[in-house]
Amino acid sequence: MAHAYLAAKSGCQVVVFERNPVAMGASVRNFGRIWPMGQPAGKLHETALRSRQIWLEVLYEAELPYVSMGSLHAAYRDDEAAVGQEFSEKAPSLGYDCEWLTLSETLERCSALRPENLLGALWSSTELTIDPRQVIASLPKFLASSYRVQFRFNTAVTRVESGALNAGGEQWEANSIIIASGDDFQTLFPEYFERIAVTRCKLQICERCPSQEDGHWAHRSLLD
Repeated sequence: MAHAYLAAKSGCQVVVFERNPVAMGASVRNFGRIWPMGQPAGKLHETALRSRQIWLEVLYEAELPYVSMGSLHAAYRDDEAAVGQEFSEKAPSLGYDCEWLTLSETLERCSALRPENLLGALWSSTELTIDPRQVIASLPKFLASSYRVQFRFNTAVTRVESGALNAGGEQWEANSIIIASGDDFQTLFPEYFERIAVTRCKLQICERCPSQEDGHWAHRSLLD
């Protein structure tokens, strides 16, 4: 849908094919965070900031809610604190909007943190949070009504070749075809995936819950 939004906004006629009744998979199983802070300085961080800008444009146009919560990277050890303070000194010149907070400033920012042995935290103001299920369900209606994007749900693309694709028993011609197949390795190009021996893996992430009192997200990490 990101490709559909940018293409339609530039004047292209766009059709989106989705093999399921609704979008699912990683699109609705993630934390819903726009997180530029997590990218290394340079091209990737610049791309993340651009992505954040596009997200804000889409959310504003579609009248969808988000929380501008920022992020706290708490330090409980001397080496964590040293890395956080050093990063806070160098980061602004690299395009990061962040600062080092003292112990009292950190607890004022987020009361959900465990105060024992807490030394401080790196604060970044750029992070946003959305509800992925709400957004992924609402964006098709927005794109269809505002940019005339056509959606074909329950329609699997079974073949793609130069300038054309087969979907739902029909052949469609297009100047550009963007494939976002997720973890489906059987429907399209199965022989290619078999040849390169892709192995599925699962990622399990455990994190603290956001504080209901102040709305900030406390994230424990070693900033290296």
